[in-house]
Amino acid sequence: VISDYLTRAGYAVLRLDDRGTAKSTGDFRASGLAEFTTDALAAVAWLKARADVQPRHIGILGHSEGGCVGPLAAVRSDDVGFVIMLAGPAQPFDELLTEQSAGLMRVQGAPESVIAANSEMSRQAFAILRQEPDNAKAQTRLQQVSAEWRSKQPELAAQFDAELPGLLKPEFRSLFAYSAAETLGKLRC
Repeated sequence: VISDYLTRAGYAVLRLDDRGTAKSTGDFRASGLAEFTTDALAAVAWLKARADVQPRHIGILGHSEGGCVGPLAAVRSDDVGFVIMLAGPAQPFDELLTEQSAGLMRVQGAPESVIAANSEMSRQAFAILRQEPDNAKAQTRLQQVSAEWRSKQPELAAQFDAELPGLLKPEFRSLFAYSAAETLGKLRC
């Protein structure tokens, strides 16, 4: 809808597939913000080379994770003339996830005691992810967190166990390393 609106308003729009989708190459599961930023900059370079695009007016509109990619690309390249962030994070990722999870649990009617337990378990897990770059060691420590919570909150521990592989993916890890304040402070467009 947004692409259609912008096109009708006279903007050239290039939408990117995730790596490995349709005819694009790469492995999305093995990628993080650095790779997604490189992809965005490749798209900017492709647009810049087109005769029907004004090279000094190329920008990046990103939603959610794309709200990280746009600023990261703009910091790396003077070819990015503007950035539009739609629901892009402006706070540390672990804080954002904890708030989102608590809000979702409240809407679903979870008791405050369960929400507090989930927030504490997440805080412990996120601290491990920030401190331990080695996935095998991080996984062992995360499994210990789950084991400690199993007797107190078995359902939360089971959910945590199911989510554990996703916590160790490059994409998730890169979001933990992303500093919105630092990146946004470097923007000059």
